[in-house]
Amino acid sequence: MSFSRAVESILSRQVLSCPPSATVSEAAFAMCREHCGAIIVMGEDGRPVGVWTESDAVRLDLQQSDVAATLVAAVMSSPVRTIAANASIQEVTALLHQQRMRHLVVTEPGNDRVIGVVSTTDIVINQEAEFFCA
Repeated sequence: MSFSRAVESILSRQVLSCPPSATVSEAAFAMCREHCGAIIVMGEDGRPVGVWTESDAVRLDLQQSDVAATLVAAVMSSPVRTIAANASIQEVTALLHQQRMRHLVVTEPGNDRVIGVVSTTDIVINQEAEFFCA
C-alpha cells in the first residue's frame, strides 16, 4: 500500500448510523449485528454529531441498571473528527495517532457530506506484505 494514496481507496462506505435519541442498547445491538466497531450519531440535518465506539462501550458502568436505556448522545464522543476523502493514508494515519483515535469520518472534499468511515483496522488490512518485511 502506498501511504500517498487517497483514503477513499480504503474506507468503508457502509456507514452505520443512528440518531442521538437512540439508546445504548439499540446502538450496541446495531454494532453487533453489523460487526462494526463504531456507529456514527447523525443529527437531524444529516451531519455527524458524534461517534460511539466499542471503546466507549467498554467504559460504561454495566453495574448501573439503567445503562442500556441511556441515550447514545450522552455517552458518544463529540465533536466528530472528519477527514476529506482525498487526504492521503499517511495523513489519516498521523491524525489517528495524534488524536489517539481508531475511527475517522470521511467526507467529500469541500463539504461535510459523509461518504464513509476509516479505521486503524482498514489501514492495517490494506498494507502490502512487503511493509512488514525488512
